[in-house]
Formats: sequence, structure tokens, C-alpha cells
Amino acid sequence: MSLFDRVADEARRRVLRPLEDVAALARSGVLRPLTPRTTFEVARQFLKEGVKMHLVYTLHATQSPSKPAIVFEDTVRTWSQLMDRIRRLSNHLTAWGVRPGNTVAIMLPNRPEFIEANAAAMRIGATVAYLNPRMPASEARALLSRTGARVLVTHREDINANARTLFVPTYYEGALAAAPSNEPDVPRGAEGKVVVFTSGTTGRPKGAVRSTESMASPALFTGFLRTIPLRMSDVHLVVCPMYHSSGSGFATAGLLMGNTCVIVEKFSPEAFCRAVETHKVTTTAVVPTMLHQLTAWPDAKHYDLSSLRVVVCTGAALREEVREAARDLLGEVVYDLYGSTEMAWVSVATPDDQRRKPGSVGRPVPGVDIRIVGPDGREVEPGQPGEIWAGSSLGMQGYLDDPELQAERMKSGYVSVRDIGYIDDEGYLFVVDRADDMIISGGVNVYPAETEIALESNRKVKESAVVGVPDPKWGEKIVAAVVARETVTDEELIDWCKQKLAYAAVPKEIRLVDELPRNDVGKVDKKRLAKEWPSRREAKGDER
Repeated sequence: MSLFDRVADEARRRVLRPLEDVAALARSGVLRPLTPRTTFEVARQFLKEGVKMHLVYTLHATQSPSKPAIVFEDTVRTWSQLMDRIRRLSNHLTAWGVRPGNTVAIMLPNRPEFIEANAAAMRIGATVAYLNPRMPASEARALLSRTGARVLVTHREDINANARTLFVPTYYEGALAAAPSNEPDVPRGAEGKVVVFTSGTTGRPKGAVRSTESMASPALFTGFLRTIPLRMSDVHLVVCPMYHSSGSGFATAGLLMGNTCVIVEKFSPEAFCRAVETHKVTTTAVVPTMLHQLTAWPDAKHYDLSSLRVVVCTGAALREEVREAARDLLGEVVYDLYGSTEMAWVSVATPDDQRRKPGSVGRPVPGVDIRIVGPDGREVEPGQPGEIWAGSSLGMQGYLDDPELQAERMKSGYVSVRDIGYIDDEGYLFVVDRADDMIISGGVNVYPAETEIALESNRKVKESAVVGVPDPKWGEKIVAAVVARETVTDEELIDWCKQKLAYAAVPKEIRLVDELPRNDVGKVDKKRLAKEWPSRREAKGDER
């Protein structure tokens, strides 16, 4: 970027961006007159507790008490009803001895109780830990031990946790009915926190700890509204698992905007389409696997999906083929968001960005600063790849019980998840690969994404996953699992790669599979793929 461009960008930041913030707030509907009662209730709570997420919920419950807040199957809860249930659950948790700083674990599928328990625990300044509702009981007990949870909210009866357990829906509903409905007494300095565990495909699950006060940052949220045009009148569809940061994050964003949130317990193309058509859904967040399943389902075109304005796709790389299919089915509504559990949102490629800069994940969201750092710890020049570091008020505060990893991944207010990327001369971010996925084969560093792109440029290949497996000759041998569209041989694909790649990046072995292994949030489980590769090879009797 030239000196002139830097000066112009700084002038824009100081002069134009405040005006853009106001324009974004006006478009979203946030700048609207409040009723006297709403003004009084918000002011009273602000003077008592300061700026908290619950303050926004109070605003919506007093301003629009009869508006639906949550829709789940045949259940509809208004904002007034939701707030009453949150207050009652907050008081029940307090009666069970939960105090600011104590942990409440939530182990539920997508259900209204997830949102209620989350909001109630935050209301009293507790730390909320999200657990995968499908994980084995032994793993759940290990994570509960790590969090030190006082209370577990779950639908499962096989956990036998060393914590008081509130079973959903039976005991849960009884507890709400018996609890008082008055506002809980919360110390002004009480700060709620959230612990979100990573998917754990590369090792022990990492618990990213984030402050709920930073999540309610007005400045950063305004910057997000400038990038993704969310509105207070939206109907938001929750289909990503809420125990994961994508599902809970966008559900929380929808509630902060006063949206009606339609909850789908388990994603399927049919459930998605039916919910959009029935409830006139306008916004949602999905992972690429969901978008692929949706666009590949032949019956999707028979549903009225025209109400959708914003479909945020996040959690993994969005392949160009899926992007094009989504345009055909849904129109120009897909926003490609790059972020992570640790960094929250980092950049967004709008529909215009995706056409103008194919392969890019857009520019940083206003309020987020990105540094691309080389092996020597210094920032690299535009166009040069390096490790991506992101700094914002939404970044995690640290890792649960892992100070060594925390020191490695957090420096000077910036967070890294060891992704490799570069920023071009116009400020657009391109993600190359994960440093943790890098393969050292024959002494040469190889990024799997490079090989995957080459494989998927073959029209006979639907998708692929490249990993390194131990090998006496190469140290790590590059191998690829490939899902084919039509008949193709591994030799044919290896020859194809030889024409596209440097020798070190050409797979030494290719297996044709029906599908790639994935975790619950749709990411390819490369750890499992690499672990199972020797048995796969032995089963076929392949000695190559």
C-alpha cells in the first residue's frame, strides 16, 4: 500500500467511518425511539449493574414484550415470557449456590433451554461452559472436571457428573415453576464468561475463555453491522450446533438485535427449507457442509427461500463450486466469514467481494486488526504469506488450564490459531492453510490446501482431504482421500497433480472414498483420517 493510500485510509477511518457507523445503525433499525417504560427500565438496570448483555434483553422485553423471541417446533416464547424464564432460572441457580465466577455447564442439543440457561448463568456473572451433547460420557466427565462446573444443564442421564444436574425438560421445568420471578440480586462487578471448546481434531480439546462484556462491545458490533446487514426486524434461523461458537455466537447476535430466533434441533436440507418457508426466515449461519448438502438436495428448489437476505457461511473453507451452487439456489446472499473460536470474527467476504476477489475471505471487520507475521516475528510485505494474528475486543482472554498454549497463541493483544495467509495490496485476506496441518515430506514444507486445490480442479473430483502419514523414506508421506464425481483412478489423479504441482506436493497415495470423515460441526476430521490410513492400506493389501 502506497503512502497516499495509507493517508487516505487514515482519513477515511477518522472522518467517514463514524458516519458509516451511524448509517449502519440506522439501516439495522437500532436507532429507533424507545417507550418511556423501556427508557426507565434500561436506565435503572444500567445504573445498578453497568453495561451487560442482559441490558439489551431488558430493552427488547420492555419495548416489544409480545414479539416472539424463540420458536422451536410447536413452542413459541415471547420476549416477555423469555425474560421471565431467564429471571426464574437465574434465581434457581443462585439458590443452588452458583455465584459470580462459578461455572455452569450446558450440554444440550439446539433447544430453547440452551439459550435460557446461557442467559441465566451470564445474568448472575457465572462462567458458562458449552459441551458437545453427543460426546461419550467419559469425555464429558473429563471436561466437567476441567471446568470445575457447579451445575450441569443436560438432557442426558448417563453422565453421573460431580455437579448438581438440572435435567431437561423434566426437572428443569419444575425448577422454573418453583423459582421466584423477581430480578436476581447481582453485584455490579460480576462479569460473565464463556468457555467454548474447540472441535479437537488436532489433539486435546482447547477451552477458549471469552468475556461476555467484550461480546457486548457496541463499537465492534457496529462494525459488524457495517459488513453484514443484519436488522432488528430479521427472523434468524439457528441450525449450527449451539455448543459451537458459530451456532451460539449468531444466536446471541440475533437476540441482541431483538430478532425472532427459529431453532432447528438437527440440520437437514428438508428441515432448513421447511423452516425458511414457514417462518419467512431472513438470516442464518451455516457451515460449508450444510450449504453443500442444501444445494445438492434436488427438492430444495421446490421451496420458497426468497425471504433469505443473509446466509453467513463459516467454520471451514468455502469451496468455489459450493459458492456457485448457493448463488444459483439462493441468490447473492452468502457472506463468507473467516474466524475461529479463539479470535471470533476476523474478516468477511461479501457477495461483491467474492466476485471481485475469488478465493479471498474479504477485508477485516471494522474494529479488527490483522497482522501477517513471518518466521522471524516481523510483519511481512503485502502478498507474502505468514501466520495470521488478529486483535480485537472479541478475542479470547486465554485458554482454560493451558498457560503454555496461551502464551504461544496470545501476544500483545493479538491471537493466532496458526493459520497461514496473506493480505494483498488492496487489504483483502487470503487464507492459505493451517500451520498445524503443514506436512514436512522429504524435508520440504507442504501445505495440504495446495494439493487439495489441485485435486479439486479436476472435474471428476467432488472433494478431497490431504494429510501426512509416517513413512520411512519421506518422514511424512503425502496421501489424499478423494470423493469422486465419476469414474477415475488414483493413477489418473496422481498424473493430474504432477502437471499442477511441485513434486513435493504430489500425493504418493490416493484412496477413493464414498465420503470424508467429519466432526459434528462439519469440518473434515484430518486427525481421524491420518490415524485410520494404515488400517485402510492394510485392508486393501496395498504395498505401494
